Amino acid sequence: MTRGDQHFYQQIVDNAKHAVGVPWVQLTAFDAKSGTIKQLAVSRFSVPRIRRAAGTFRRLANGRRILDVVATIDANATLRALYSDGQTIDMPLSMVAQGTVPRAASRLAEVVGLRQTLGIPLRVNGEIVGALNFHSPRPYSAQQRTIAEAFCRQVELTIENRELTRRLDENVRLLTAVQRRLISAEDSVKRELAEELHGRVQTRLLLAWRRLQRLADTMAEGTLQHQLRAILDELDSIREEDVRGLSHRLMPPILSTGVYSALSFLAALYAPEMAVSVSLEPDVVERPDIHEPILPEDLRLTLYRVAEEALANAYHHGEARNAAVRLVVRPDKVGVCVVDDGLGFHPGEVQDNLGLTLMRARVEQFSGTLTIHSQVGTGTIVRATIVPQGALREYLHRAFQERGATSRG
Repeated sequence: MTRGDQHFYQQIVDNAKHAVGVPWVQLTAFDAKSGTIKQLAVSRFSVPRIRRAAGTFRRLANGRRILDVVATIDANATLRALYSDGQTIDMPLSMVAQGTVPRAASRLAEVVGLRQTLGIPLRVNGEIVGALNFHSPRPYSAQQRTIAEAFCRQVELTIENRELTRRLDENVRLLTAVQRRLISAEDSVKRELAEELHGRVQTRLLLAWRRLQRLADTMAEGTLQHQLRAILDELDSIREEDVRGLSHRLMPPILSTGVYSALSFLAALYAPEMAVSVSLEPDVVERPDIHEPILPEDLRLTLYRVAEEALANAYHHGEARNAAVRLVVRPDKVGVCVVDDGLGFHPGEVQDNLGLTLMRARVEQFSGTLTIHSQVGTGTIVRATIVPQGALREYLHRAFQERGATSRG
């Protein structure tokens, strides 16, 4: 336990005070490695004389507050029994405080009615992590002890669940970071491959084509020359269509002109085997993303990759003949939806698919959602929805205003 959850700890001591019916409760944290005991929270002072005594304590303790007190289990045998041995203690406060605060401070506590201490160790995952110390003017009844012990068991469960939640959140954060690095690495590799294909590979193919062209020009008319020119035509087709097409699919340069244009380019690649239509949501008055991008580059790429993966799955696995891509670009909503008439599938059977995992990760990095609806024989609907938040929302509102793009919704 640490001091990072002060409100949470304050609720524990205040509730413990009312549950057991005592004037004051302390919650402490214990570090077994160093043997140190730190104060996490103390209940609010509802008794005026105790509130005044707290001020006097600071003067007696050279300006230290009660929360500033740090002790070790070597201070006295009572603390060793409570924090090291895990025993519940029920004894005078003066014995518990011996060696941790000035004796005058202990006497002050007795004067204001804090004479008896009931200390109960708190265990999480089998280890002592602290204690709840109940302070009262008189010995504790059996009923009070029972209530206090039951309360401490609930506190242990609450702390353990809170720690599990914290670890889960941390694991989710780490997983998200890994997914983002994976996405970044994938995009980086695709960009490098696209540049390599578009640059060095195409250049070398072009040089080879020109050498063969010069060789063909020096040859006499005949079968051999015709065969060589056929090879030249095939080589030119590979360079212009296959290599250039692969380069553009890896990282489409047209994406720089807007995601709508990039999606239209992507749709054309599937013709005529699969007819793909691309449209903008009807209630967008103007199409701000056709000729000039209005979305940030990383968001454009996310929408494109989602549509790319969905169309690839529809074509290769779903054997679809038709598909429709609908793009939504508004200040309050950005998304893409791909509907196909393919074979369909049971979504639960493809949860571990890397392509779907990356699709989901891309959308979730914008706090968006990816939904997949499919049944065998009925086709598939893949929908990515992002509700812009914070800086992205402000950016889009400003961009739409500057370009005069509005929506009816």
